[in-house]
Amino acid sequence: MARGIEVYYNDEVEQFYRTEKIEGVRLKSAQKMDCDAIIVAAGTIPTTQLAREAGLQCNRGVEVNDYLQTSDPDIFACGEIAEWKKQMWGITAAAEQQAEVVAKFLAGDLSSFYKGSLSMNLLKMHGLNLCSLGVIEIPAGSTDYEEVTFIDKAKHYYKKCIIQNDRLVGAILIGDKSEFLEFKDLIANGIELSEKRLALLRSGKQSEPVLGKLVCSCNSVGQGNLENAIKGGCTDFAQLCQKTGAGTGCGSCRP
Repeated sequence: MARGIEVYYNDEVEQFYRTEKIEGVRLKSAQKMDCDAIIVAAGTIPTTQLAREAGLQCNRGVEVNDYLQTSDPDIFACGEIAEWKKQMWGITAAAEQQAEVVAKFLAGDLSSFYKGSLSMNLLKMHGLNLCSLGVIEIPAGSTDYEEVTFIDKAKHYYKKCIIQNDRLVGAILIGDKSEFLEFKDLIANGIELSEKRLALLRSGKQSEPVLGKLVCSCNSVGQGNLENAIKGGCTDFAQLCQKTGAGTGCGSCRP
């Protein structure tokens, strides 16, 4: 509400008013709302026509095995078009992980295979921090999951952590995403929380301010932050990403 945004739950748009220029919408609840613009977030569907014509096995995407091979072992698929064990990822980081597996396989390394990627969503809106990682809701009927939440209304902060077998498997951060990188590592590596459990209840840690031109919008890392890390002796690209958090979200800033 502080941003002039009002959210309507359990409803959906049923009808648009006017054709040449939008004037309003009607919701299924019968409420009419005047508006002059509509934003539709509908996701994407992979274009698999060429793969189907080539005789490759397709479902929602092009089906691949643990080495990203399609039904034709001489053809590989990576990125948003690749469907691995009925799962698909639409982030650059996943495509890079898949490409690394393919490169190692072609070089003769059969011990490195794809194990899936961590699902994550980051809202890129100036001044509004929101991200989710992994499992964000306890699966229906499950009894081996725990939910830990922290809310600070005064600071507009909300954190929800999903835990299974003393391991963090998912989280939602609103208002402060400074723990994104730490949580990502905990989930991706399946690290036992043990003494970190209580740390999950804290209200986040102080994040470093953005210095210079913004480079990574996922984790709010500026050119100055990267330059300072390099001046401090960090010269390896992978280490630079881990130290600053740049490129560890969607991965689109890594180039």
